[in-house]
Amino acid sequence: MSLESDLTNAFIDGYHVAGKEVGYWGCRFLQAVRKNGGLATAKRMLLPRNAGQRKGLDALLEANRPELTVEAIILQPKFLSLFTKQKLQLQGSASANMAKQ
Repeated sequence: MSLESDLTNAFIDGYHVAGKEVGYWGCRFLQAVRKNGGLATAKRMLLPRNAGQRKGLDALLEANRPELTVEAIILQPKFLSLFTKQKLQLQGSASANMAKQ
């Protein structure tokens, strides 16, 4: 299995855990991952998001489950090589902005 496939599977696994344990079923997220793959979905989600697009992220953070977020998954050492430093810096800026809100 490739690293990209592993990322896709990690997102799908996280989706199921979030649904079962937090009660948040991010159906559009799952659709995007299945259609585009985990890597393409992650890169799109690292761009700045509006409040409606942050619904899942906010739900996971409010449930004190940050480890289930896209941001936490891509920062796992296993997946870091899939992302450029620029993308990871965007993620870091987004995380800093989340903390301020």
